[in-house]
Order: sequence, then structure tokens, then C-alpha cells
Amino acid sequence: MLKKLCIVAILLCGYHQVVSANTLGFSQVQVFDEVFYRPLDAVIWYPASGANRGLRYLGNTPVFVGIKGVINAPVLLGKHPVVLLSHDYRENWQSLSWLAKQFVQQGYLVVAVNHPGTSVFDHRSDVASQWWERPEDLSRVLTWLEDMSKYSRYVDTESVVAIGHGLGGWTALQLVGAKFSSAQFEKSCQSNPNQKACSFRRELGLGIDAPDSLRDSRIKAVISLDLFSARGFTPESLKSIRVPVLMMKAGIYRNMTKQNEKYDYMINYVPSQYLHYQVIRQAQYFSFLEQCNVVTDQVLKKYFYYGKIACRELGSVNRVDIHQLIYKKIKYFLKQELY
Repeated sequence: MLKKLCIVAILLCGYHQVVSANTLGFSQVQVFDEVFYRPLDAVIWYPASGANRGLRYLGNTPVFVGIKGVINAPVLLGKHPVVLLSHDYRENWQSLSWLAKQFVQQGYLVVAVNHPGTSVFDHRSDVASQWWERPEDLSRVLTWLEDMSKYSRYVDTESVVAIGHGLGGWTALQLVGAKFSSAQFEKSCQSNPNQKACSFRRELGLGIDAPDSLRDSRIKAVISLDLFSARGFTPESLKSIRVPVLMMKAGIYRNMTKQNEKYDYMINYVPSQYLHYQVIRQAQYFSFLEQCNVVTDQVLKKYFYYGKIACRELGSVNRVDIHQLIYKKIKYFLKQELY
């Protein structure tokens, strides 16, 4: 359900530089809901115009490298397709900055949100347990972008893609019709309690069904990067999907059989003409995240829930090269299905 919104923009610097056409512009905003108090911290990456003065690293943290951009730069004129990014459990908007950069260089406008209750520094269980708010966060920020922001005249409303990593992919799929059933999920956990998703059922409120439909007809494609869980989605809802879906899976896991089960489930029910499936063989689960700085295990534990594994590749290919392969496959999928 879309809600009435009011927006407060956060200005991150006092100047308004002009930047070159191949430079990334960047702004940070907060989206407030007048009905239910759930403020959303969000960032917008976009193609900027002009000279490149004011270029700096943005989205960099003690863990992640970040990417170069210019704060509050003017937007390149024209209509731009939109990407909505949804982060995984206890991650945040910085986690997929590398992917935002790739899309902006191709002319996209990218919006990434911090989902309340499930981000790196906000893990309140009472908020996290309202899991249906995650898909609604993306719908709300899209409504703001299209109707209420200074970027609205630059938005191509017919080209909106939702992308998520882990729990973010689970979130994005619900925008195109995947419906979660708490009863079905519980039954799956009882028969196979070792599923990783089952350990999060209390914190994420997975014993509760969504109060409303979460489908958003404005979303024209979905990309899931190593899906959190599939067994809770009803077969009927998956069969009803009529939007192109790209499922990407890491190729390195300790227990590949368990990982394959959720993808087999999706393949069984999502109509084959809409489902694309790719395995990134040299990637592990965290290879989809931003490139890491060289940091100690102590710093990683402080800033990242999953610890040191988040920054270590388990195969023979480095993260930068893995990212290039991931985006190459994403680009091909979108060209094939949308353009």
C-alpha cells in the first residue's frame, strides 16, 4: 500500500559544483511517512553534467572502499531509467555502491535505502519483525522519486528495476508478485530446520503474513543476488509472476545442495519465459558486496555483522573481476528483456 509522504532533503555540503557527464552525482535524503513513522535514509546516485570539481570518495566506510562522486551535482538532462537497491540483513546502502556506479555510468538513476531494523547500525527487532515494510520501503521511495522529488522530471517511469542482495532479493521479488506464507515457511523449517533463513524467523517476524498485497506494477524487472530464501513463497504466487526475473547465485558454498534447493524451487514455479538463472562460479555469498579496504578482524566485527568472511574471496578470482562479470550478465539480461 502506497502511503502519503513528506520529504526532508539533507544537504551534505554548501556548494553546488558542475561536473562532467561521466561523473556520478550524489545526494542523501530522508523520506518520512505521515501515517506511520518510519523514516527512510536513502541515497541517490545519478549521471551528472558539467566539470568534475568536487570529486570525492562517497559511501566509503572503515570496511568498504566506496566510489567517487560529487555531492549535489546537477543532473544530466534527459530521462533516466531507475534502479532501486535493497540491501541484505544488517547491511546498508553502501553495500552495493559498486553496482550503483556501474548503472550510473550507463545512464541510470539509482536509489538505495537503509531498511529500518535490518541495517548495520539499526537492528531493532520490533522494527525488523515488520518484514513487509521492506518491500514497501522501495515502493515509497519510488513514489517520492517520481512525484515529489526534484529528480522527478528526469525519471523514466517505464524503466524501473528492483535489485537486492540476500534478504534484499527476497524483498524485491515481492514487488512483482512473490507472496510469503508464514505457515508454508514454518512447515519448511520443521522439515528442514538447518536452512539458514529459519534462524531468522523470530527476529524478522516470519511467523506473520503481510497485511496487504506488496505487488508494485511499476517494477519492470527484478534481479536477485544470492536469494535469502524461497520456500516461504507460495507456488501460486510464483506462477503468477509476469515480469522478467534474474536469479544470480554464488558458485562457492560449503553446502551447495542446500543452496540449490531454493533455486530449484524458484525454477519449478516461476514461468520459464520470465526466469533467468546465472551462477557466478568464482563468487561466494559476499562477493556481491562493495570492494573492501584492508582492515583488521576487529574492525570487521564492529562494522559488519558477518565478520571477516565478508571481505575474503574463496576462489581464485578477485572481487573487482567478479563484479565486472556480474554486471556484464546483468547488463545482458536487461538489454534482452527491457531494451
